[in-house]
Amino acid sequence: MNLSVFVYYRVAGVQDAAIRERVGAIQEDVYADTGVRGRLLRRRDDPTTWMEVYEPVRDAESFERSLDAAL
Repeated sequence: MNLSVFVYYRVAGVQDAAIRERVGAIQEDVYADTGVRGRLLRRRDDPTTWMEVYEPVRDAESFERSLDAAL
């Protein structure tokens, strides 16, 4: 079964470009390890709330280990 993984967090006091750069590097590491490409989104009504979406995730445990390692 394929899963979707959603990661929510708040970031304050950091430029959007810096967030995108840092998260982009993490997502590239995860993609290289798992083949799952992440998407980065930000809430329209709260610019401090960000979300990453990863799908389809086939092996949740392996994916979580990869994400932890990338962080």
